[in-house]
Amino acid sequence: MGFNCAQEKAKFDHEWLRLRKEYTDAGMSEAAIQKIYEYDWYCFCRNRAYERRATQMPPLEIDSPDDERRSALFRKNEALSASFDESAFPGRYAWIDTLEDARLLRAIMKLNKKDLELLTYVTLEGHGQEELARRWGCTQAAVAIRMKKIKKIFQTTL
Repeated sequence: MGFNCAQEKAKFDHEWLRLRKEYTDAGMSEAAIQKIYEYDWYCFCRNRAYERRATQMPPLEIDSPDDERRSALFRKNEALSASFDESAFPGRYAWIDTLEDARLLRAIMKLNKKDLELLTYVTLEGHGQEELARRWGCTQAAVAIRMKKIKKIFQTTL
């Protein structure tokens, strides 16, 4: 559900009636109370602007380009959409051939087979580190350390 400005403004005003009384009872000056109110009002307006402009991203399982669940942003600009047909690529690491960024490709080529497996299993297939640790017969911490090593390789290469 979106941002209901009238309802949120009513909540804001009601809360500020309470706060103004509380601040006055505590002995704050009217000028100080007004400054706090102005700051809170500024935050309220910023949140309203954000909510008005924010676009919800669609769930990942939307496959069809004309699916009505796609966000208006994706329907408006097809360049933001990408499709990936796994059946068109033979082999577990065929996704590497689809990379267009030369720096990213260089970074991935520095990885050994076990690091590639980790990257494929966790990042592309969406499994967790704990799941991979059970599969490999090691601890989740060992998988996390290996993942940090991969990130470091990417940071130095990219």
